[in-house]
Amino acid sequence: MGKVLRDPPNRKRVFVPTGASSSPDRSHWICPALPLTGQWHTKVNESFHARGGWWVIGQSLLMTAILILGVVSPGATAPVGGRIAGSLLIVLGAWLGLAGVRALGPARTAFPRPLPSSCLVRSGPYRLVRHPLYLSVLLVSAGWAVCWRSLPAMGLAVVLGALLHYKARMEERWLREEFPEYRAYAREVGRLFPKLF
Repeated sequence: MGKVLRDPPNRKRVFVPTGASSSPDRSHWICPALPLTGQWHTKVNESFHARGGWWVIGQSLLMTAILILGVVSPGATAPVGGRIAGSLLIVLGAWLGLAGVRALGPARTAFPRPLPSSCLVRSGPYRLVRHPLYLSVLLVSAGWAVCWRSLPAMGLAVVLGALLHYKARMEERWLREEFPEYRAYAREVGRLFPKLF
């Protein structure tokens, strides 16, 4: 038998049977990369609001609006240098996002509230910034606006940056509660940009 982990009211206990590590869909398990040999793991059972779902909705709406406005409200034809700069921002943002997703592994969630019993990730791009996925979204959005020279899209990219900043602050409140070592990590690594915030 495995170990029974703490079971607060907002979490369900689920039994991971021996051999479940080969299951094709393991995204709902906590830290599935760990050896699973008949252990109990906790599972989120919180409301959409309690997990920070409205932040996700706001971010998604802004990202969609930026993509649409770039196409339907472009500026004058961008010079080659501007298009190259925008494309580089998009490529850098995409690479950063993929690296962040890979570093998070099973701890990744669309919601700002961390998964229960997950681990504090400090590897990969998390050595440089505390929220590389948010920086990735910001870089891709800004690069898209620059490629199209769309002032409305650029304006919304600024709004998106503000939303991501405050979303990160909210997320960090939960991270400090979950991981006591997060305070030391935050002193060493910048929030959205290396050593700036």
